[in-house]
Amino acid sequence: MKKIIIIGLVSLCAVGAYSQGTLQFYNSFPDFQFHIYAPNPANPTVMLQGDNAVDGAISSVSGPYVNYNGYAPIGGNSGTEPASALSKPYSGIDYTLGNNFYAQVYASAAGATATLGAPAAFSSLLPVSQYITTMATTAGEGAGFLVAINPPGDPGIPGTGYDNSGLHSATGSHILNNANVAIVCWYNAGQTINTLAAAQTAGVPWGNSAVAVISGLGEPASVETSGLGHTSPATQPTEMYGIQSFNIASIASVPEPSTIALGVMGACAFLARRRKK
Repeated sequence: MKKIIIIGLVSLCAVGAYSQGTLQFYNSFPDFQFHIYAPNPANPTVMLQGDNAVDGAISSVSGPYVNYNGYAPIGGNSGTEPASALSKPYSGIDYTLGNNFYAQVYASAAGATATLGAPAAFSSLLPVSQYITTMATTAGEGAGFLVAINPPGDPGIPGTGYDNSGLHSATGSHILNNANVAIVCWYNAGQTINTLAAAQTAGVPWGNSAVAVISGLGEPASVETSGLGHTSPATQPTEMYGIQSFNIASIASVPEPSTIALGVMGACAFLARRRKK
């Protein structure tokens, strides 16, 4: 049994080690952008997903567009929250303070270009540790936008880039060069709530974008050269084209699916026992 566990752990490490598919973790380019919004004070529990008309026009999205009237973009300033916002019930949150909101990529491998399909469910995605940043902390960066990061030695999204069977398929498509990607955002209470799971447990505002399949992930020169059989330059990390705007919301924490499943199983067992009696 111990050998099986050890082999499984080594295999997981190998997935990370062989990952090469990289992203540009930013949301404002000349041909693509999306915004992240604060809760609507009039409807704080409502989470919306989808581009507004301005974002859609820049990203060549034909609609239908989402109306974010009443939803202010997060960030644009930096500062310290009042004490009341740093612990339960987290009252008086200042949504203009970008440093108090984390955004992170959640992703999974989506196969080769030739097998590009519909996006996976958000619940199947996992956090990508190096793709985490805060919201804009200055007016120059712009509220609703991320603080751009360029992770050193970026290992990419686990399971993407290439696998042990080779770098490219017979048709020239890159192996595992697509990913299911979503962006999550949450209030971090003075950078003390460092994961989405912790945010959900704490009951602070959080939200996620709809999942998009992003193709043509970036690869280093070593991967391109080995795959093509001749010297080839690196392909740059790709934009997160396809991700659309969303807002965070004051959503009450809910039991994990495993907890719900256990509860259902327990209830079924109880009913079965009663029936036997």
